[in-house]
Amino acid sequence: MDVSQREGFMNNVEMRRFAGKQWRKNFLTFFAAFILLLAVYLGIAIAFSFVLSPSLVLTLSSLQEGIQYGLNLSISGILLALFLCVLLLYLVITSFSFLYMALKLTRGETITPFDIFYTLNLKNFPMQRSLIGYTFLYLILPWGLNALFIFFFGFSMKNPVLNFLEEAAFHIAIGIFLLFYLCVPFLILERKAVSLKDAMQKSVAMMQKEWKHFLRQVLFFLAIRLGANLLASMWSYILDNSSFPDMLLSAFYVLYLSPFFILVQAKFYQEILKKQEILGRAETREPEEG
Repeated sequence: MDVSQREGFMNNVEMRRFAGKQWRKNFLTFFAAFILLLAVYLGIAIAFSFVLSPSLVLTLSSLQEGIQYGLNLSISGILLALFLCVLLLYLVITSFSFLYMALKLTRGETITPFDIFYTLNLKNFPMQRSLIGYTFLYLILPWGLNALFIFFFGFSMKNPVLNFLEEAAFHIAIGIFLLFYLCVPFLILERKAVSLKDAMQKSVAMMQKEWKHFLRQVLFFLAIRLGANLLASMWSYILDNSSFPDMLLSAFYVLYLSPFFILVQAKFYQEILKKQEILGRAETREPEEG
């Protein structure tokens, strides 16, 4: 009988049940955090649009005129604000706050929508730098595969089989990455690693005996994602390439599947820590008894 059986650790099904329960219980908080995140996102984008167009303030003589003018802001200004100031320095960093919120829930702590800004706190620097580096490593393989699909088949792949294969390759690559580096963002958020390299080394060591267990979780969520993607593609084809199924699919990912999977990851990480703590106490106790 191994440690997990002796100490009552959760198996994969129990982890998913736990994650589902926490998601249902805290759905409104997660949703409010997402809306708050989006509101600040839009606020930053609008603020940079004003900066890029100084004469805009002088021309807003009425609300209607302001809205009409705002809708006609230069594409270059919007893109500059979006990519340089919002995506890299805001969305990437704050996305890890969802992992922080999930980690709190696995420990029985309460969360608030304002936890979404935890990773923006300058007191946590240089944590943000490590998180950005981890994001780059996290996406380099799947986006590399995506670039290969675009290179060989073009941007507009009309073949649904190719679209399905591209989606499968993208998420399989992410799953493989997590089998080794699942613990990295949690170690960074908890400041249990002095650098990104240190966190990656510790994660590999922590997942060495656990990756086979987490592989089942990866396959479970991969099956759900690909199944949902297939249904949406079929529905869109029936509706003559309507975008409505894709909109529902995106909402399903953002509001349910992604936070659900994040909660499972946080619980899996917490179980690894629990096992290490039990084994550490056992190793300390053996020399004392001897």
